Amino acid sequence: MPARWKNDKPMSRLAFESRFSDEEACLHYLAEHRWPEGFVCPSCGICNGWPLKRNSATWECASCARQIFVTAGTVMHSSHLPLRIWFLAAHMVASIRNPLVLFLIGFTW
Repeated sequence: MPARWKNDKPMSRLAFESRFSDEEACLHYLAEHRWPEGFVCPSCGICNGWPLKRNSATWECASCARQIFVTAGTVMHSSHLPLRIWFLAAHMVASIRNPLVLFLIGFTW
């Protein structure tokens, strides 16, 4: 196992709440990680686009005008749950050390 896992710990719940305080923060995080060097249209390959004003989860290509969801290709895309709920669930799973607790959470959700 790589050495980084010995010291790499999930952020605290308080740090999580401040970093992902709303839907916009979650969308910004996803966009940063999906396109680390800036937006790239999957259709035409042009590196120019912007988030729509009415729906910041959707980006539009400057060249072909195709609209791309930040969540496209993820389990979150067709879900009606807010991104913040998905992020919180992932944080909780990453923070729990005892696998039995994960099993028990399945019964309480």
